[in-house]
Amino acid sequence: MAFTVERFDDEPIVVVTVRNPIGDIIGETIASDNAVAEATADVTDRYFRITDITDLHLSISEIVAWLAEQKQASPGSINDPRAISLTVGAEGTNREAADWARQEQYGGKEILLFETVDEALAYAREQVLSA
Repeated sequence: MAFTVERFDDEPIVVVTVRNPIGDIIGETIASDNAVAEATADVTDRYFRITDITDLHLSISEIVAWLAEQKQASPGSINDPRAISLTVGAEGTNREAADWARQEQYGGKEILLFETVDEALAYAREQVLSA
């Protein structure tokens, strides 16, 4: 698998780390979304999905395939209605993917960008405490 999913105890926060090589972008996307859905099954309200793509390099066609799958808004996906999506490491084509995900044709989901996982975690924890 080209990803790991980590849920933080008693926090509505999950970190998905995606790295190369990715063989089947659709298969990996579905598997990672399913893992996130399983990790957040007990969350009845919103949760933060932090996606770390620092070490990920995708082609434009892989990005388009990923966005098309994410548009389905499956549980655990970036477009899961319960998810607040945060992305770490959006440089180059990864930034394009995050920008495109905001477009209505790909789900219209606002994705916040961060330099590090620690920054994204701090933001998510601040939001949880202020809710």
